Amino acid sequence: MTPTASPEPSETPLATFSSNPAPYIPMYVLLGLFFGVFATVFVAVPAFGIAAVLLEQHLLSPIIALYGPIALALLTLIGVVGGFVLWVYKNVQATEYRVYPDRIEEEGGWLTSTHQSIPVAEITNITYKQGLLGNRYGVGTVKFSTAGSDGKSMRFVGIKDAKTVYEDMETLTQDPSSDTDRTGEPRFNT
Repeated sequence: MTPTASPEPSETPLATFSSNPAPYIPMYVLLGLFFGVFATVFVAVPAFGIAAVLLEQHLLSPIIALYGPIALALLTLIGVVGGFVLWVYKNVQATEYRVYPDRIEEEGGWLTSTHQSIPVAEITNITYKQGLLGNRYGVGTVKFSTAGSDGKSMRFVGIKDAKTVYEDMETLTQDPSSDTDRTGEPRFNT
């Protein structure tokens, strides 16, 4: 097989999708609590130890010795959980996905910026996932994988009507020249 020059990339996307992170907030809160509990333990245990030593030397009142470390632990927990949820929410919210006839792209980020592109011709596997919260809010995740040693992958996370996107991408990877999906409707009519 002789190598052929790849065509110029198309600059007009067939579709553009933005993530909807709202359905995933309960999961973010639970993960934040998980990390927050560990952070709180690492702050509270030394704080109680220091308070006990200062109390024994009469350098601290009993009320401050008890409630000071508890307040510090609660502030740590609230800070870690809130920071984690804000960071993940903003990162997901700031991500945009684009589908071109010859490639798919992911671009975004909140504190850090990412840009990834995968040629449609290299996509070998497409999966679709919609969990309990995704069903409730009508969003899901479509994952794209490539074969080979580099094994690129990309996920369109929290997009509306993910099942239709999955079906349209299946059609696009099988017949990139077609402008319609399996039913004859225009592709990516979301």
